[in-house]
Amino acid sequence: MSMKLSPIDHVDDISKEDFINNYLIPRKPLIIRKATQSWPALQKWTFDYLKETVGDKIVPLYDSSKADPSKPINASAAEMKFGDYIDLIQKEPTDLRIFLFDPIKYAPALLDDYRSPTNLMGGFLDKYPNMFFGGAGSVTFLHYDIDLAHIFHTHFNGRKHVILFDQKWSDRLYCIPFATYALEDYDIENPDFKKFPALDGIEGREAILEHGDTLFMPTGY
Repeated sequence: MSMKLSPIDHVDDISKEDFINNYLIPRKPLIIRKATQSWPALQKWTFDYLKETVGDKIVPLYDSSKADPSKPINASAAEMKFGDYIDLIQKEPTDLRIFLFDPIKYAPALLDDYRSPTNLMGGFLDKYPNMFFGGAGSVTFLHYDIDLAHIFHTHFNGRKHVILFDQKWSDRLYCIPFATYALEDYDIENPDFKKFPALDGIEGREAILEHGDTLFMPTGY
């Protein structure tokens, strides 16, 4: 028994025509290695710089525990100053993550440091970017985004292991009815096929994101 995980396609650059025809329309994930080459943020957004910019702001922190139906959606597990959190993830492994942090609200000049990939498609909420932070050991449980948007996810600092599944596999991934996340009783990297037999034969895609890589995640993945 096994799941088949094939590599996510990757390119250095891509034309609008190729992107639309080969990835956007067929809804196929893609990693663009050099989409950030013109971004000041590529070199500028170090941990120290972000600490200097928004380090005193209190941020909600999330762990890898199951969602609790009795709590408000996206209820946090803890709070901490952003600068203290950055110190924490550089010092030791932790499963605490920052989810949907909007630093632009506190430091609008950060908007000048990155570029939306409008050369590939339109429809970006440029004034509402969000940052996610996680240290060694942090895991985001299997889910899809509730707004079903196409996502361009740019990764800075360290490495990130990404596993993606097409929406067509939702039932066999044990997606909870009327929810956007799957049962968290199995480890997607090492599942128990006897306990969760529907996982056998599922096909997904995976990659390791490096500093500056941009992952295109089609709607529903």
